[in-house]
Amino acid sequence: MKTNGIRLFASVLALSSVVALSEQAFSQTRTAPKTTFHCIRNGNGYATVARRGNAQTGAMITWNDTSFGSQFTPKDRCAIVGQRFNKALSKSGYSLSLLKLTHGVLRSNPVICYIGNTTEKCNDNNLILTLNKSELGQERQIIDQLKNFSVNGTGTPLRRSGDNRFIAGFGKQIDDAFKSGTTQAATPELDVTVTESTTSQGTSK
Repeated sequence: MKTNGIRLFASVLALSSVVALSEQAFSQTRTAPKTTFHCIRNGNGYATVARRGNAQTGAMITWNDTSFGSQFTPKDRCAIVGQRFNKALSKSGYSLSLLKLTHGVLRSNPVICYIGNTTEKCNDNNLILTLNKSELGQERQIIDQLKNFSVNGTGTPLRRSGDNRFIAGFGKQIDDAFKSGTTQAATPELDVTVTESTTSQGTSK
């Protein structure tokens, strides 16, 4: 009986440990802050950043390009692209590992978009960023620059100044930036928001 009592106590103790670990893991999953993308004021221009709780990455994209005219100002494009990244992340269930970027052409403009599978093409619903026509053929380099904006939390942001497709996982770089310990404090006071409007052709820049 004494031996059975010891075995029973050990079983209960082991079960309690499993339950405690499960509850801890569930609690951490439930309370883990989501990653979101934002447009913030950045010097005399604007920048796209990723934010998780009170932490924020450096600039992923800086916006000073006025070549799209007054209808698509740097401020508007920055805010709209942040919204599009959030839409993409929401569609992936907020799983950064599922966030993939590729390129295509919409209305004669080269574009960057997000896809859920390798057969998906760029369209108005998954558009992230419209490039200048002069950048046609440079889409892979631009995705590489965007993808590697923050290796180890540092790097050069993509600057917006002035079917053999490449598909790149993008979420890992965002995760790496937050895990690197080189993020900065979030700056919600610098946030810029706009309502995305569409042109008569059905898309904005």
